[in-house]
Amino acid sequence: MVDSKAAHLLTLLSREREAIIRADFLTVDQCVAEKEILLATLLTSPVTAGTLAQIRIALEKNQTLLKSAIAGVQAARTRIAELKDVRMGLRVYDQAGQIAQVQTRNIGLSKRS
Repeated sequence: MVDSKAAHLLTLLSREREAIIRADFLTVDQCVAEKEILLATLLTSPVTAGTLAQIRIALEKNQTLLKSAIAGVQAARTRIAELKDVRMGLRVYDQAGQIAQVQTRNIGLSKRS
């Protein structure tokens, strides 16, 4: 039988997982604070090896999801920076083989009557 504190932690980890998937990072932050308290109370509670294994697996899954979310945000930031660079100008190699920046004109929309 799973201890009530351990069961509460497993439920919390499941809620945290769903929040990560939904990108609801406010809820994830709230779960972290509660998770820290529950983990501290588990130190003084008798918990079976099987329950600890369940908790470890749930923690690892959430960690993997968070790493993936962070990687996705970093990829998006990189892509946005690349698009901004393209808007500022074109990078080419000059005659000496060095990278040179060719400025592009910002041609707006024009209306013809």
